[in-house]
Amino acid sequence: MQSAARVWAKTLGTSLVIVVGAIGCPSSVLAEYQASKAEVLGAPAELGTNWKPEVRVRLSPDLAEAVVQSVLEEGLSTKKALTVSGPLGVSAHVEPSVDVKELRLGAAKSCERCVNARASLDGEVGYDVAGFRGSVPLHGQLAADVALSLARTGDEWSATATIEDVQSLEIDVPHAGKVALAGELEQWARRGLHEAPAIPVGSFGGGGLPIRAARVAWNGDAVELEGATDVVGATPVPAGGAVPAGWAVSLDAQTLLALARRAAFEQGALSHDVAVDPRALEIGDGGAFTLDLRLWRLTGAGWWRDYTVRGTLAIDGGKLVVRSDDVTERGKSRGAGFADPLALLVEGRILQSIADAFDRAIPLRAGSIGGITPRASAISVDGTRVTLEGTAER
Repeated sequence: MQSAARVWAKTLGTSLVIVVGAIGCPSSVLAEYQASKAEVLGAPAELGTNWKPEVRVRLSPDLAEAVVQSVLEEGLSTKKALTVSGPLGVSAHVEPSVDVKELRLGAAKSCERCVNARASLDGEVGYDVAGFRGSVPLHGQLAADVALSLARTGDEWSATATIEDVQSLEIDVPHAGKVALAGELEQWARRGLHEAPAIPVGSFGGGGLPIRAARVAWNGDAVELEGATDVVGATPVPAGGAVPAGWAVSLDAQTLLALARRAAFEQGALSHDVAVDPRALEIGDGGAFTLDLRLWRLTGAGWWRDYTVRGTLAIDGGKLVVRSDDVTERGKSRGAGFADPLALLVEGRILQSIADAFDRAIPLRAGSIGGITPRASAISVDGTRVTLEGTAER
């Protein structure tokens, strides 16, 4: 009887020896596949209190300012005309229009999840006094803390920004005729800021990027979101540098492999009862990658074939795309039939799962902040950390 052949596979960052009978009988092939499936689709280890992020998202100071400005302007928006009483029974119907100018962000003193915002206010107040209509300029100063928070729905998280506290507010506006406006408008602005609804920053995770724990914080005048995935084999990703403009999303290559494996095993057998099993992923400079995978035939005689796929992570039309360029066969069990690995990768959306992971990490994808739309612009690799960078366009 022929001796067993040893096949070494890099799976989830470890070396695993799989002993396969030379004949590749159906029972052993199916048993090996089911064992890998159970491992990949199992529950990851429990998180500790000080868990390390496997997904990092950073919004630049410019985007952070856009978030804060949207919150403040929502609080200062006019929902309906105001009536301001004056002397001798005279009253003015006024409609203020206020813009936030010269916004400056700094550390909040008493709120860890807040940033302190200081801004100048400029605008005008339209008025109607006994049929006489006109407008007067409005100027002011504002200091407030803006907080970030996260809410969970399944494995998806929604980030929002709200006004936590108003430290100071000053409104300077001339009289409308004989009616003093400043005091009433300052009370109106303070009420609006306190009652301002939360502004959605966007969604984080879900779908192809299941997130079981998340946190959000201000880092100076930039925003950072961190997440831990619900995937076996995910690896913490180290912090990257500052983002001078736009946004950046970072994941470790091992986490991308773990997500691809999960997607593959959740689908199971594809055409001709062949299942795809991604086993190792390396991503180099310029986004060039190699992906080792095994194809399993799960019915009939049962067999496997091992391949190495080479391709590129690239930017096309503001989106990350993952393209396969060529494939090399590395080994097979005796009696293995033919299968097209590239066609199965497309059918199973295995490479697409890598792009989906980055896409689901971008909180601005819904264009929730003033109509901002994210566009990917570059992919960079530092060791095993893979970072997608982009801009935000209105």
